[in-house]
Amino acid sequence: MDNENDFLRDTFRNSGDFSALYQPGDETHTQRGKTLFFQVISNANPDHRYSICNFLLDHDCGLEIGSRDGTTSFHILFAHHKHDIQQDVSLSRRLLERNIPIGQANGKGSTPLNYLITNPSLSDQELRPLYDLIMIGASYLTAMTTLTSPIRTT
Repeated sequence: MDNENDFLRDTFRNSGDFSALYQPGDETHTQRGKTLFFQVISNANPDHRYSICNFLLDHDCGLEIGSRDGTTSFHILFAHHKHDIQQDVSLSRRLLERNIPIGQANGKGSTPLNYLITNPSLSDQELRPLYDLIMIGASYLTAMTTLTSPIRTT
């Protein structure tokens, strides 16, 4: 990566620019405390967002559990106005597999679900696959926490 600012700026444009500038190892770099993935998931263009995010996940990119205020990749993904629900489900599954918390509240007290349900362009019927995944993800995390917690006797 010759010029980090150009590289990060171009990740928000399109997957062609990203591919032209990407060099192996870029997926683990951070800028201002944020991983490349955390910045790329902000891409407003769904086609480029999914393409670049999946590419980075395929290359075992660095992921953070959340920013300083608790914002996770799920907050950012679900806050977008343009969605491909099947792509969101696929990307969300991959994030859950990497232990990114799907129910974590950010500093404003909002969970990723809060962002998703306030999207005026999608109906509950359209969002159902994501609702189901959120419920499964939250149940899975609760079960894992319970399994790893010490057993108390009274």
